[in-house]
Amino acid sequence: MKVLRNQKKKKIAAKHSQVVYDSHPDYVLVQIDLRNAFNELSRGHSMAGIIENFPALANWYKWAYGSESYFRLYDGSLSEATSQTGCRQGDPLSGLVFCLGFQAALQEIHERVHVVSTTTHPGFVEGLIAFMDDLNLFVHKDHVVEVIAQIPSILEKYGLVMNATKCTLIGSCVRELRNVPEGFSISPEGGICMGCPVGNLQYRQVQLQSIIDEKLKDLEVITEIHSCAAFNILRFCINTRISYVHRILGDIPELKVFFQRFDARVDVAIMRIIKFPDKHASIIDVSTLRSLPQARDS
Repeated sequence: MKVLRNQKKKKIAAKHSQVVYDSHPDYVLVQIDLRNAFNELSRGHSMAGIIENFPALANWYKWAYGSESYFRLYDGSLSEATSQTGCRQGDPLSGLVFCLGFQAALQEIHERVHVVSTTTHPGFVEGLIAFMDDLNLFVHKDHVVEVIAQIPSILEKYGLVMNATKCTLIGSCVRELRNVPEGFSISPEGGICMGCPVGNLQYRQVQLQSIIDEKLKDLEVITEIHSCAAFNILRFCINTRISYVHRILGDIPELKVFFQRFDARVDVAIMRIIKFPDKHASIIDVSTLRSLPQARDS
Protein backbone atom coordinates (compact mmCIF):
# COMPACT_ATOMS: atom_id res chain seq x y z
CA MET A 1 0.00 0.00 0.00
CA LYS A 2 1.96 2.99 -1.27
CA VAL A 3 1.50 6.62 -0.33
CA LEU A 4 0.44 8.55 -3.43
CA ARG A 5 2.83 11.40 -4.14
CA ASN A 6 1.79 13.19 -7.34
CA GLN A 7 -1.23 14.79 -8.98
CA LYS A 8 -1.85 11.89 -11.39
CA LYS A 9 -2.07 9.43 -8.51
CA LYS A 10 -4.11 11.91 -6.50
CA LYS A 11 -6.63 11.92 -9.35
CA ILE A 12 -6.67 8.11 -9.34
CA ALA A 13 -7.31 8.14 -5.59
CA ALA A 14 -10.29 10.49 -5.95
CA LYS A 15 -11.79 8.42 -8.78
CA HIS A 16 -11.26 5.24 -6.78
CA SER A 17 -13.17 6.76 -3.87
CA GLN A 18 -16.12 7.43 -6.18
CA VAL A 19 -15.96 3.86 -7.47
CA VAL A 20 -16.13 2.62 -3.89
CA TYR A 21 -19.13 4.86 -3.15
CA ASP A 22 -20.99 3.61 -6.25
CA SER A 23 -20.01 -0.07 -6.17
CA HIS A 24 -21.95 -1.38 -3.16
CA PRO A 25 -24.47 0.15 -0.70
CA ASP A 26 -22.66 -1.45 2.26
CA TYR A 27 -19.35 0.35 1.61
CA VAL A 28 -18.36 3.16 3.96
CA LEU A 29 -15.60 5.60 3.06
CA VAL A 30 -13.85 6.62 6.29
CA GLN A 31 -12.01 9.94 6.04
CA ILE A 32 -9.37 10.25 8.75
CA ASP A 33 -7.98 13.65 9.68
CA LEU A 34 -4.57 13.79 11.37
CA ARG A 35 -3.75 16.62 13.76
CA ASN A 36 -0.84 18.71 12.47
CA ALA A 37 0.64 15.59 10.85
CA PHE A 38 3.60 17.17 9.04
CA ASN A 39 4.86 18.72 12.30
CA GLU A 40 4.22 15.73 14.56
CA LEU A 41 5.41 12.65 12.64
CA SER A 42 8.32 11.11 14.53
CA ARG A 43 11.67 11.87 12.85
CA GLY A 44 12.88 8.44 13.91
CA HIS A 45 10.18 6.84 11.76
CA SER A 46 11.01 9.20 8.91
CA MET A 47 14.63 8.04 9.04
CA ALA A 48 13.52 4.39 9.19
CA GLY A 49 11.32 4.93 6.13
CA ILE A 50 14.15 6.65 4.27
CA ILE A 51 16.60 3.84 5.02
CA GLU A 52 14.11 1.24 3.83
CA ASN A 53 12.80 2.99 0.72
CA PHE A 54 15.34 5.66 -0.25
CA PRO A 55 18.69 4.96 1.47
CA ALA A 56 20.59 7.44 -0.72
CA LEU A 57 18.71 10.21 1.13
CA ALA A 58 19.77 9.07 4.60
CA ASN A 59 22.94 11.15 4.95
CA TRP A 60 21.16 14.28 3.78
CA TYR A 61 18.32 13.68 6.24
CA LYS A 62 20.76 13.16 9.10
CA TRP A 63 22.47 16.44 8.20
CA ALA A 64 19.24 18.45 7.72
CA TYR A 65 17.24 16.99 10.62
CA GLY A 66 19.92 15.91 13.07
CA SER A 67 19.40 18.88 15.36
CA GLU A 68 16.52 21.09 16.49
CA SER A 69 15.76 24.31 14.63
CA TYR A 70 13.89 27.55 15.35
CA PHE A 71 10.67 28.59 13.63
CA ARG A 72 10.76 31.65 11.42
CA LEU A 73 7.88 34.01 12.27
CA TYR A 74 5.86 36.18 9.88
CA ASP A 75 8.09 39.21 10.50
CA GLY A 76 11.32 37.28 9.85
CA SER A 77 12.31 36.89 13.49
CA LEU A 78 13.01 33.54 15.16
CA SER A 79 10.60 32.07 17.68
CA GLU A 80 11.59 30.91 21.13
CA ALA A 81 10.07 27.48 20.44
CA THR A 82 12.12 24.95 18.50
CA SER A 83 11.21 22.27 15.97
CA GLN A 84 12.28 18.85 17.20
CA THR A 85 9.89 16.55 15.35
CA GLY A 86 8.12 16.35 12.01
CA CYS A 87 9.18 18.20 8.88
CA ARG A 88 11.32 21.31 9.07
CA GLN A 89 9.78 24.65 8.18
CA GLY A 90 10.44 25.56 4.55
CA ASP A 91 11.91 22.21 3.53
CA PRO A 92 11.06 21.64 -0.18
CA LEU A 93 11.40 17.87 0.37
CA SER A 94 9.01 17.80 3.34
CA GLY A 95 6.32 16.02 1.32
CA LEU A 96 8.71 13.21 0.39
CA VAL A 97 10.10 12.99 3.94
CA PHE A 98 6.58 12.74 5.36
CA CYS A 99 5.48 10.08 2.89
CA LEU A 100 8.52 7.91 3.55
CA GLY A 101 7.99 8.16 7.30
CA PHE A 102 4.23 7.56 7.10
CA GLN A 103 4.47 4.52 4.81
CA ALA A 104 4.93 2.00 7.62
CA ALA A 105 1.90 3.35 9.49
CA LEU A 106 -0.22 3.03 6.37
CA GLN A 107 0.95 -0.52 5.85
CA GLU A 108 0.05 -1.41 9.43
CA ILE A 109 -3.42 0.14 9.15
CA HIS A 110 -3.97 -1.66 5.84
CA GLU A 111 -3.03 -5.00 7.41
CA ARG A 112 -5.41 -4.42 10.33
CA VAL A 113 -8.24 -3.62 7.92
CA HIS A 114 -7.44 -6.76 5.93
CA VAL A 115 -7.52 -8.95 9.05
CA VAL A 116 -10.92 -7.57 10.06
CA SER A 117 -12.37 -7.95 6.56
CA THR A 118 -11.37 -11.60 6.15
CA THR A 119 -13.18 -12.69 9.31
CA THR A 120 -16.83 -11.95 8.46
CA HIS A 121 -16.90 -10.72 4.84
CA PRO A 122 -14.08 -12.58 3.08
CA GLY A 123 -15.26 -11.65 -0.42
CA PHE A 124 -15.53 -7.95 0.34
CA VAL A 125 -12.49 -5.91 -0.72
CA GLU A 126 -11.41 -3.43 1.97
CA GLY A 127 -8.33 -1.28 2.38
CA LEU A 128 -7.06 2.28 2.32
CA ILE A 129 -5.75 4.90 -0.04
CA ALA A 130 -3.78 8.00 0.94
CA PHE A 131 -2.25 11.13 -0.53
CA MET A 132 0.23 12.78 1.83
CA ASP A 133 -1.73 13.07 5.11
CA ASP A 134 -5.12 12.66 3.40
CA LEU A 135 -6.16 9.20 4.62
CA ASN A 136 -9.24 7.33 3.37
CA LEU A 137 -10.35 3.82 4.30
CA PHE A 138 -13.03 1.85 2.51
CA VAL A 139 -14.66 -0.81 4.68
CA HIS A 140 -17.87 -2.77 5.10
CA LYS A 141 -20.42 -1.03 7.31
CA ASP A 142 -20.16 -3.85 9.87
CA HIS A 143 -16.45 -3.16 10.35
CA VAL A 144 -16.44 0.63 10.67
CA VAL A 145 -16.43 0.87 14.47
CA GLU A 146 -13.92 -1.97 14.92
CA VAL A 147 -11.47 -0.56 12.36
CA ILE A 148 -11.64 3.00 13.68
CA ALA A 149 -11.03 1.80 17.24
CA GLN A 150 -7.65 0.37 16.20
CA ILE A 151 -6.32 3.43 14.37
CA PRO A 152 -5.35 5.73 17.32
CA SER A 153 -2.98 3.15 18.84
CA ILE A 154 -1.22 2.67 15.49
CA LEU A 155 -0.87 6.41 14.91
CA GLU A 156 0.43 6.97 18.44
CA LYS A 157 3.53 4.88 17.69
CA TYR A 158 4.43 7.38 14.97
CA GLY A 159 3.74 10.47 17.06
CA LEU A 160 0.44 11.14 15.30
CA VAL A 161 -3.05 11.85 16.64
CA MET A 162 -6.41 11.35 14.95
CA ASN A 163 -8.59 14.48 15.01
CA ALA A 164 -12.03 12.87 15.36
CA THR A 165 -13.97 16.14 15.05
CA LYS A 166 -12.73 16.47 11.46
CA CYS A 167 -13.26 12.83 10.48
CA THR A 168 -16.22 11.81 8.31
CA LEU A 169 -18.07 8.61 7.41
CA ILE A 170 -19.37 8.71 3.83
CA GLY A 171 -21.76 6.23 2.23
CA SER A 172 -25.40 5.64 1.47
CA CYS A 173 -25.68 3.36 4.51
CA VAL A 174 -24.07 5.54 7.19
CA ARG A 175 -27.37 6.48 8.84
CA GLU A 176 -27.77 2.78 9.67
CA LEU A 177 -24.55 2.69 11.70
CA ARG A 178 -24.70 2.19 15.44
CA ASN A 179 -22.09 3.34 17.96
CA VAL A 180 -20.56 5.92 15.62
CA PRO A 181 -17.27 7.04 17.22
CA GLU A 182 -17.53 10.28 19.18
CA GLY A 183 -16.75 13.35 17.12
CA PHE A 184 -17.20 11.66 13.73
CA SER A 185 -19.69 13.21 11.34
CA ILE A 186 -21.72 11.20 8.82
CA SER A 187 -22.63 12.14 5.27
CA PRO A 188 -24.75 9.79 3.15
CA GLU A 189 -24.73 12.28 0.26
CA GLY A 190 -20.96 12.53 -0.13
CA GLY A 191 -17.85 14.45 0.84
CA ILE A 192 -14.75 16.15 -0.50
CA CYS A 193 -12.06 13.55 -1.14
CA MET A 194 -8.60 14.58 -2.40
CA GLY A 195 -10.07 18.02 -3.19
CA CYS A 196 -12.86 16.61 -5.36
CA PRO A 197 -16.57 15.98 -4.64
CA VAL A 198 -17.34 12.29 -4.12
CA GLY A 199 -20.89 11.02 -3.60
CA ASN A 200 -24.26 10.98 -5.29
CA LEU A 201 -24.86 13.03 -8.44
CA GLN A 202 -26.80 15.82 -6.73
CA TYR A 203 -24.06 16.29 -4.13
CA ARG A 204 -21.38 16.47 -6.83
CA GLN A 205 -23.44 18.99 -8.81
CA VAL A 206 -23.86 21.28 -5.79
CA GLN A 207 -20.21 21.04 -4.73
CA LEU A 208 -18.85 21.47 -8.25
CA GLN A 209 -20.95 24.60 -8.74
CA SER A 210 -19.59 25.96 -5.45
CA ILE A 211 -15.97 25.25 -6.47
CA ILE A 212 -16.42 26.90 -9.86
CA ASP A 213 -18.29 29.90 -8.43
CA GLU A 214 -15.37 30.48 -6.06
CA LYS A 215 -12.89 30.53 -8.95
CA LEU A 216 -15.12 32.73 -11.08
CA LYS A 217 -15.05 35.38 -8.34
CA ASP A 218 -11.28 35.57 -8.87
CA LEU A 219 -11.83 36.17 -12.58
CA GLU A 220 -13.88 39.28 -11.80
CA VAL A 221 -10.82 41.10 -10.44
CA ILE A 222 -7.99 39.48 -12.40
CA THR A 223 -8.00 42.22 -15.05
CA GLU A 224 -7.14 44.82 -12.41
CA ILE A 225 -3.53 43.59 -12.13
CA HIS A 226 -0.64 43.52 -14.61
CA SER A 227 -1.28 41.23 -17.59
CA CYS A 228 1.77 39.01 -16.92
CA ALA A 229 0.71 38.42 -13.33
CA ALA A 230 -2.89 37.91 -14.45
CA PHE A 231 -1.93 35.20 -16.93
CA ASN A 232 0.18 33.38 -14.34
CA ILE A 233 -2.58 33.51 -11.71
CA LEU A 234 -5.06 32.26 -14.31
CA ARG A 235 -2.80 29.43 -15.42
CA PHE A 236 -1.35 28.22 -12.14
CA CYS A 237 -4.04 29.10 -9.58
CA ILE A 238 -7.52 29.47 -11.05
CA ASN A 239 -7.30 27.01 -13.92
CA THR A 240 -5.24 24.34 -12.18
CA ARG A 241 -7.92 23.48 -9.60
CA ILE A 242 -10.70 23.24 -12.19
CA SER A 243 -8.52 21.23 -14.59
CA TYR A 244 -7.84 18.72 -11.81
CA VAL A 245 -11.53 18.39 -10.93
CA HIS A 246 -12.40 18.10 -14.62
CA ARG A 247 -10.03 15.16 -15.08
CA ILE A 248 -12.03 13.34 -12.41
CA LEU A 249 -15.59 14.47 -13.16
CA GLY A 250 -15.39 15.59 -16.79
CA ASP A 251 -16.77 12.34 -18.24
CA ILE A 252 -20.13 12.77 -16.45
CA PRO A 253 -22.65 14.32 -18.89
CA GLU A 254 -24.71 15.99 -16.14
CA LEU A 255 -21.65 17.92 -14.94
CA LYS A 256 -20.37 19.09 -18.32
CA VAL A 257 -22.41 22.29 -18.27
CA PHE A 258 -20.48 23.54 -15.23
CA PHE A 259 -17.14 23.16 -17.00
CA GLN A 260 -18.52 24.80 -20.14
CA ARG A 261 -19.62 27.77 -18.05
CA PHE A 262 -16.15 28.04 -16.52
CA ASP A 263 -14.48 27.79 -19.94
CA ALA A 264 -16.65 30.53 -21.40
CA ARG A 265 -15.85 32.90 -18.54
CA VAL A 266 -12.12 32.20 -18.84
CA ASP A 267 -12.28 32.99 -22.58
CA VAL A 268 -13.75 36.39 -21.73
CA ALA A 269 -11.17 36.98 -19.00
CA ILE A 270 -8.34 36.33 -21.44
CA MET A 271 -9.82 38.77 -23.93
CA ARG A 272 -9.99 41.43 -21.21
CA ILE A 273 -6.42 40.77 -20.10
CA ILE A 274 -5.13 41.36 -23.64
CA LYS A 275 -7.38 44.45 -23.91
CA PHE A 276 -9.68 43.07 -26.60
CA PRO A 277 -13.47 43.55 -26.59
CA ASP A 278 -15.39 40.59 -25.14
CA LYS A 279 -17.22 40.01 -28.43
CA HIS A 280 -14.16 40.31 -30.67
CA ALA A 281 -13.93 37.56 -33.30
CA SER A 282 -10.57 36.45 -31.88
CA ILE A 283 -12.36 34.89 -28.92
CA ILE A 284 -13.01 31.89 -31.16
CA ASP A 285 -9.25 31.41 -31.62
CA VAL A 286 -8.66 31.87 -27.90
CA SER A 287 -11.31 29.28 -27.13
CA THR A 288 -9.77 26.80 -29.58
CA LEU A 289 -6.08 27.20 -28.74
CA ARG A 290 -5.83 27.71 -25.01
CA SER A 291 -4.81 24.83 -22.77
CA LEU A 292 -7.76 24.59 -20.41
CA PRO A 293 -10.41 21.98 -19.52
CA GLN A 294 -11.72 20.23 -22.62
CA ALA A 295 -15.44 20.69 -21.95
CA ARG A 296 -16.26 21.38 -25.58
CA ASP A 297 -19.21 19.95 -27.47
CA SER A 298 -16.99 18.70 -30.29
